[in-house]
Amino acid sequence: EAAAAAAAVAAAADAVAVAEQGASIFVDKDTSRDIFQPRSLTQWHHDVCGHHALFNVRHLLQRVSPTGTIEESGLSVLQNEDCFWRTLFADVKFLADHGESTGRWPRSRITCGILDEVHIKQVIATDEFMKDRASVVSYPETLAPESAAGQALLAVVNGTQVAHGFLLGCSVHWLGLVVVKTPAGPQVWYCDSYNRPSARLLTEEQVKKCVTQQEETHNESLRKCLQARADFKHRPVWQVEAALEEGVPEWWKGIQKSALFWRVRPRNIRRTLREQENQNIRQYLEIFSSAFETWTVD
Repeated sequence: EAAAAAAAVAAAADAVAVAEQGASIFVDKDTSRDIFQPRSLTQWHHDVCGHHALFNVRHLLQRVSPTGTIEESGLSVLQNEDCFWRTLFADVKFLADHGESTGRWPRSRITCGILDEVHIKQVIATDEFMKDRASVVSYPETLAPESAAGQALLAVVNGTQVAHGFLLGCSVHWLGLVVVKTPAGPQVWYCDSYNRPSARLLTEEQVKKCVTQQEETHNESLRKCLQARADFKHRPVWQVEAALEEGVPEWWKGIQKSALFWRVRPRNIRRTLREQENQNIRQYLEIFSSAFETWTVD
């Protein structure tokens, strides 16, 4: 029985590998702006988008040639689950030990999986490969030519640096992006750990349509998750629908948390955050794709 189970697991793994190999290496692309969104490992844990963004930026940068080209054949590493989790656990251990030894943050702040801006900056600053090749941007409005991240982008625009990576804050999500200057012109490569196509987000109307589609998909997934929970599986349908609309309150030491931090947030908050995220993505892509033409080169 054990051998049969092992064989079944191996067969399932092979099937997944075949399916992944058959899928396009790109989730989306906008060739008119030279924006490419390669497929990366899909995030299934709610809290680890920062780790995904770091992993994707690191491996995109490692595949940049001296002339700025990125070979598509090397991008399969972005979907390497074993490599991702080994990297995540190493970063978690480093950050937890660092926070504990310096008093900067408790271990629990890291071991939950969430990375804030200060944590991402710490990983980059102490990584020999990443420290001069990646920057953190908390939201689009801070990416100005005079900012540190803006200066890094200008270095690529000016041609003094072939490529640079950016960890981009998008409301409550992190994206990883690399801008390169190839012999054929500038290119923007970025990954969203949910593999949602967004390279061609150009207008407000497109953002609204994208938000609606994502909301419908997420609501259906959330409904199934609620119905599978022990505290919901025997409840009537109207209570599940009420939870989808109003959220599921959470408490900490006798005090109700802000609805922004509930696992199941109210529908209006979910939509607002999704709108902010997609608007941020659209703004980032516009900034990076137009920087080579609109930013002043000193």
